[in-house]
Amino acid sequence: MTISSPCISVCVTDPDSDLCYGCARTTPEIAKWSKYTDEEKKQKSLRKKIQEKLQKFATRIPVFMYLTGYR
Repeated sequence: MTISSPCISVCVTDPDSDLCYGCARTTPEIAKWSKYTDEEKKQKSLRKKIQEKLQKFATRIPVFMYLTGYR
């Protein structure tokens, strides 16, 4: 099974963490992607799924605080 790149063509990296906002990979990971084994690619792609879940959660926090009055 070949694992495709998690790239979504939003190629901008965070200057502090060096993580790409689009695919959640570091610059060295992006450069080495074609040399990784499928297992390594699977591991790196997992970070993107976690990032997406965290983004969904983070957007709910302000609403929760507003609705509950939690500060």
